[in-house]
Amino acid sequence: MEYVDCVKSFDAYVNAAKMIDELVLFYGWCKEIGVARSSEYPEVQKITDKLLGSLEGYVRERANRPKSPEKARDDSSSAVKEEAIEDMNGIKALPPPENYTPASTASTCATAQATTSACDGGLGQFEG
Repeated sequence: MEYVDCVKSFDAYVNAAKMIDELVLFYGWCKEIGVARSSEYPEVQKITDKLLGSLEGYVRERANRPKSPEKARDDSSSAVKEEAIEDMNGIKALPPPENYTPASTASTCATAQATTSACDGGLGQFEG
């Protein structure tokens, strides 16, 4: 994961932790005034300070780390993919199976003309 994405993820966790804390306070207030039964409120799992500290440490470690070797691997794999694409253009189509006989063009055209004339005749009956 890139450093920018790590920072965005960490910020999302911090915001979620704040929202969860507010939600827990709201649920507590609702339970105190008796809005609903306490069993009707879902249990909310808090994001602990320990988890946020671990994530923050990871983000700081990631900031100090040089460019990831994954980037170099991605660049080399994209070069391999480009070579594969070029090779695909050189591949020829397979010949037809031995028992394959193409339909004659004349019979296909005759069938199409018969269908068209049958449709035209049918439509002519409904026109005024």
